[in-house]
Amino acid sequence: MAKLFSADCHFHHASTITDFVFRPFKDVNHMDESLMRNWNSRVKAVDEVFHLGDFCFKGNAKIWEDQLSGKILHIRGNHDCFIEETLLLTENGYKEFGEFKVGDIVPSYNLETNTIDYQPILDIFTDSINSTYLIDSKTLAGGFSYNHKLLVERHHSDELYKETCESLWGRKAFFKLPVTRKSNLEEYNKISDSQLKLLAWLFTDSHICKRGYVTFYQSKEEGIFSLEKILKDLDISYTKIERKKRENIWIKGVLVKSSLIPYEFKLNAKESEKVRLWFNLKSKDIYPKWMYTISDRQASVLIDEMVITDGSEINSGTRVIWGKRNRLENILGICVTHNISANIVVDKRKDTYLSIHKNPCVRYVYPSRRSVVRGEEEKIWGVTVKNGTLFTAYRGKPLLSSNSNNGVKAIITCAIVEFANKVVLLQHRPPTMIAEIPEFCDMVLCGHVHDLWKYKRLEDSEIPIINVGVDQWNYMPITIDEIMSYYSRIQKKDGFDY
Repeated sequence: MAKLFSADCHFHHASTITDFVFRPFKDVNHMDESLMRNWNSRVKAVDEVFHLGDFCFKGNAKIWEDQLSGKILHIRGNHDCFIEETLLLTENGYKEFGEFKVGDIVPSYNLETNTIDYQPILDIFTDSINSTYLIDSKTLAGGFSYNHKLLVERHHSDELYKETCESLWGRKAFFKLPVTRKSNLEEYNKISDSQLKLLAWLFTDSHICKRGYVTFYQSKEEGIFSLEKILKDLDISYTKIERKKRENIWIKGVLVKSSLIPYEFKLNAKESEKVRLWFNLKSKDIYPKWMYTISDRQASVLIDEMVITDGSEINSGTRVIWGKRNRLENILGICVTHNISANIVVDKRKDTYLSIHKNPCVRYVYPSRRSVVRGEEEKIWGVTVKNGTLFTAYRGKPLLSSNSNNGVKAIITCAIVEFANKVVLLQHRPPTMIAEIPEFCDMVLCGHVHDLWKYKRLEDSEIPIINVGVDQWNYMPITIDEIMSYYSRIQKKDGFDY
């Protein structure tokens, strides 16, 4: 039984041909076939292969493992991740990490069809990082690992492409990140516009008591007119009751705010039941799943009515909807999946509202709004879905981003092995400082850097760091004899005793 080492196979990852490595293959199928043929030409069924990360792109690693000889021991590779406080949009609204699981359905933007699909979570993982790439602006915020690939919009078109945070943060100019996209979904024909408008009232200015009776509240003239028209169009009978008017607000003898007369619109038991059955409504805090499948036009009808019920237009076309944070997050989920630009704001009085912007649906990220925090350990999470894109939010500010594309569920981040009387550290990413290498190690084997270099040493260190990635070794695993032969040559070349 022999031991071999490899890294960065990237099975079925087309970008290794067209983007960051430019491998010499006709297409991704040609690359996959060549890698498998090379692997099986030198690995026997009884051999062990240590693969140091980035084994395959998306999907299930077992598909490739079943076609390769030997027992494969995986060291965890690059996972592109979000910091722990990031929320994930699911078909049941935004969820914190720990509230969603494998198999849960999430909205995902299909970059090929330019539509929003609903797909199951295939994988969930956690990790920790010591360098966090941060964005902090008025309408966009987030924290990511260095290798997280953000979706970036090209400057002169709405085409999206992926680029790592490490690369983007190195720019001196701005870049554009999408927060929403058109769903391009067809009209949901089981509901009328009037019913959608009534649903807007149910989720904002209404109350459903334990016995199921529905009551609407409104004091604005525009809102009263709109509600009465909706109820008339839907042939819903109601009782209108004038409530006690609140006192006007005076400061130093000046009338600051005059109170409007509030009204209640009460539905009886029969009408209340009819309304609840229309929408399959169980709670104001839980949106029916069908709401995410309405068209972009229908979503605009819904949001426009919510502004009338419990909001206003403040300046430059910006509109707001007031409410509790959990309910505003539900509305935000509808907005971002239907090309409506919005984010949640907490004002100086600690009141919360949803700010809906006239345009744009992207955010400009300038150098002054991005930073890197190093040395502080940060918990991160990531998930995988087929489309490779997710809707997330951080501090009420949404983002359309890519997800993790690593198909290997590896739990080992590094390992120490011994061969040829040498103690060897195995890990995916090469160490960047001497403190990351145990004092008793003679050598480091890594991947990650592809064709950038074959070996290097850190300043003031005698320990060689050898890249065992396939891009440096004829696209095949290498044996211990090959490693030791190369180790001997570089030690002599650099003037160290073998």
